Amino acid sequence: MFVKFVLDTSICKANTSGFVMEEVIECENQNHDACGGVIEYPNGTITSPSFPALYPILKECIWEIIAPPKHKISLNFTHFELEGTTHQHTDCGYDSVTIYSKLSENRLKRIGTYCGNAIPPTATSEGNALRVEFHSDKSVQRSGFAAVFFTDIDECSLNNGGCQHECLNTIGSYMCSCHNGYSLHENGHDCKEGECKHEISAPFGTIYSPNFPDLYPPNADCVWHFLTTTGHRIKLIFNEFNVESHQECAYDNVAIYDGESESSSLLGRFCGDKIPYPISSSTNQLYMVLKTDKNKQLNGFTAMHSTSCGGYLRATNQIKQFYSHSRFGNHNYNENMDCEWTIQAPPSSNVQLLFLTFDIESSENCTYD
Repeated sequence: MFVKFVLDTSICKANTSGFVMEEVIECENQNHDACGGVIEYPNGTITSPSFPALYPILKECIWEIIAPPKHKISLNFTHFELEGTTHQHTDCGYDSVTIYSKLSENRLKRIGTYCGNAIPPTATSEGNALRVEFHSDKSVQRSGFAAVFFTDIDECSLNNGGCQHECLNTIGSYMCSCHNGYSLHENGHDCKEGECKHEISAPFGTIYSPNFPDLYPPNADCVWHFLTTTGHRIKLIFNEFNVESHQECAYDNVAIYDGESESSSLLGRFCGDKIPYPISSSTNQLYMVLKTDKNKQLNGFTAMHSTSCGGYLRATNQIKQFYSHSRFGNHNYNENMDCEWTIQAPPSSNVQLLFLTFDIESSENCTYD
């Protein structure tokens, strides 16, 4: 079993070699109304004064979370109960929490103002500073809020991440992509012209065969490599399909592989004018190849790709992370999700699972989420 605790040193600085429960309680009791301050830790927790007891009246608190240059800060609320209507995030004239992205010493960009008891969405700073303001009036009091924050370097902010065209910042990493008509070089940063290769990391979209709806070219060898967040799968649904027919698809064909290359397991090889069945990968990568010969050409295909939660993960002796949904850190998970992960270790080994962030709708017996 893994146990992880965070000592909120913005509330009380004590012996950092551990903690003694009596000392923590005494310190918190002495400072139960203290709030706000400048925080320069890479991750941690902030709470309303007196949390989880009722916050005091007429309180003004300001936290400024400062990350190193070229980093961004994300803030996730784990508890939220302020004066206001059930799902009120507008007209918060009584008690409120307001979050700003601090762009410079005298320039703030408001992300949102929140009250009521609905959990606010994840807030991410534009730069390396995030400001949180809490206000309470002289009447109704509630239990307040608790939120966790973490920082992540924005690799794209320095020299575009070394990408020749587009740089997409992700949690803990980044990805390069290319403009239309170009494909990503094997070095993962440069873009090359004239090749029919597509690196796709967007969570959803539409793909087309070359020249669609006109005829695809002869002697084509086109590749679509789909990559999504670890712990999720790629789903591919064809809307139109018209490729030269052959009993064994020996002329023109579309082949789809469950992984990162043609050496991965083959999920299907298709030709003719019958629309293929929906395809789902078992991991976070899918590889599709269109091959044509020099003879007959048709108008090809269109297909929609999307990301599905869940899938197969292989455990190794290296620590790996996976996420509840593909847009974790920037958006809440969607409604009506049904996700299942299979994590397999080598024979005679165990799988150890440690949650780093956990924020799911609370209900008795967990009947909702």
